[in-house]
Amino acid sequence: MNGDRLNQAWTALATGDNARAEQLFAALLSEADVDPLALVGMACLLRQQGRLRDAILHCDAALRADPTCVEAWLERGFVLNAGGSFAAAAECYQQVLIRDPNNPDAHAGMAAMAARDGDGERARQHGKAALANAPGNSIAAAALATVELEAGNATEACAIIRPLVTEPDIPSPERIHLLTTYGDALARTGAADHAYAAYSTAQQHFAKLHQPPAGTYEGHRGLIERITAELNAAPHAAWASTAAPVPGAAQRHIF
Repeated sequence: MNGDRLNQAWTALATGDNARAEQLFAALLSEADVDPLALVGMACLLRQQGRLRDAILHCDAALRADPTCVEAWLERGFVLNAGGSFAAAAECYQQVLIRDPNNPDAHAGMAAMAARDGDGERARQHGKAALANAPGNSIAAAALATVELEAGNATEACAIIRPLVTEPDIPSPERIHLLTTYGDALARTGAADHAYAAYSTAQQHFAKLHQPPAGTYEGHRGLIERITAELNAAPHAAWASTAAPVPGAAQRHIF
């Protein structure tokens, strides 16, 4: 029964129904016997929400339960990469490749970091390995296109990305990056109108991905009133410093 619910949760996540995915994963995590893949799924959702610390904690819990869980190592790499911990992310991708040498997502992650670091040879190696097993991998395609752009080959960069742009998609950070890179490549070929269209689609995806759930948007006035109420209710006496003066302390703030 839990297996069916786990499949439903991952399907909801893959199709962009994050609300249902979160509901299903939360229910699975409340069970006495938690499947590591439920922890990984929730970690993915938390990463998309920008809650990177919580996402890492879920990945670590999954790895404590099963240190060989490829999905947990992979998601941990994604989270660390999103947080700028690139060396640690690379270690996670390497853990994936030790267990699954042809894993396209791990190769794509390595390609993206190599492209960012200007290591074209390594980016091509991992990017091609990723696309050999998953031709639609947008992270690998964007990495290879970035390398071509850096080398001055904008036309080749367009050719790498163009087949992926026409495919059906759902908003994601990876898709937004792919479209933005495509816009950069088109702009460098002089196709200004097409570049503008790519940038516009990327912005539409960004807005859709980050729009608050219906009925939860807080207006500017509501934000001010909420903060004011919270400040008024705060224990003001606790703010007063009771610490002894520090010898040599500044007499006033520098700024």
